Amino acid sequence: MAGSKRISSGFAWLAVIAILITAVPFVGTSGARAQEPVTLKFWTTNEDNFAPMVEQFVAEHPGITIEAQYVGSYDDMSARIQTAIVGNELPDVAQVGQRYGIPQMVDSGVVIPVDEYLSEDDVADIHAGLWSRYTYREGRWAIPFQSSTPGLWFNATMMRQAGLDPANPPQTWEDVVAAGKAMTKDTNGDGQVDQWGFGTCDDIPWYQRAMVLQGGGTLVDAEGKVSVNSLESVEMLTWFKDAVHTHKISPALAQQTARDDFSAGNYGMLFCSTASRLSFQEDVGNTFELGVAFLPEHKRRAVGVGGNALIAVRTGDEARETAAKTFVQWMTDAERAVGISLDSGYVPIRQSALADPRIVELATTDPLVGTIYDQLQYVADSSISPADSLIWDGFLNGVETVQTDPNADPQAVLDTLQGEIDDYMSTYE
Repeated sequence: MAGSKRISSGFAWLAVIAILITAVPFVGTSGARAQEPVTLKFWTTNEDNFAPMVEQFVAEHPGITIEAQYVGSYDDMSARIQTAIVGNELPDVAQVGQRYGIPQMVDSGVVIPVDEYLSEDDVADIHAGLWSRYTYREGRWAIPFQSSTPGLWFNATMMRQAGLDPANPPQTWEDVVAAGKAMTKDTNGDGQVDQWGFGTCDDIPWYQRAMVLQGGGTLVDAEGKVSVNSLESVEMLTWFKDAVHTHKISPALAQQTARDDFSAGNYGMLFCSTASRLSFQEDVGNTFELGVAFLPEHKRRAVGVGGNALIAVRTGDEARETAAKTFVQWMTDAERAVGISLDSGYVPIRQSALADPRIVELATTDPLVGTIYDQLQYVADSSISPADSLIWDGFLNGVETVQTDPNADPQAVLDTLQGEIDDYMSTYE
């Protein structure tokens, strides 16, 4: 609610965790048995290295040692793994972002397919839509871990002041435009807009991908062909152009500060990750009533996949691979899914976690959480592709181009991007 605050449980900073346990044989959940002590290298994108979770795992699995190392951002992780592939210095488990890089890892032969160690029941328990960003060449390669979705955050106080009903927030692209016009104002009379109706956080391609699907299009088809210049993609990019130049509900090139500007009360609505819930609740405090709605639909509803996943790495060492599978299974099971969601803004990755009494209580006591979890039924995203980095950067550059140039042609912008992708894919091996 408006002034509620939830403080995530903090984990101690550790650059490297080395947990040594007296060596005894262990039995992994896959049924394979290791006869010798095993040490796993776990590369993470979290500065805390998941210390409490790692400690608990090791305590429950004598014989396995985990050396966890913070690598940096998702981009840093992707680059680090590519370097490690060349140098044959791979980790056993890695936390990878969904944005790009996974197909290259798979095609290098270093990722153990999920179906090799996760049961059919476990696969089915994980929300079906979350698999979309970890499926490639008809296989699942990473298990969703810290998963998030995009949402429409809004200033309920500002909505009321503009004569809108925050109990019925915008549901469509057209609704966002109408509400944005009502909330865009020059509040001090100096001739300059200082209260904007709509903005986006800086990870715009995440919303753009979903909007293409909402229009009925696809970015990557069943055969892996990438298409970014379809009518649906043009419609999406035109919507962002019109938000700035035609409807004038959004400023140009303000994405980098949009999160802070929204918390300061300068935006009526904001596309941003639902994982921002805790930080928004803390930053906003009692200054205004905070609300969240489903990502607005168009011809259909589709909500993208964000966050990260865990991969088990093919090292050629059977004992290490068995232990790595066991560790990834444990880190993504229902109990951990509940714990991560209680301690952060990430959504529960499993259906069974949603039924846990602790999650039910959280969703009941915090209406924001209830909305975020209800939206999981609509999760659907583009399949991954070796061209993901080009799609991401091209969509980002495209929206910046049409925001700054009112004469820019969205079709031409996307045609150029399509050419770059076609050139890359024609030489990809």
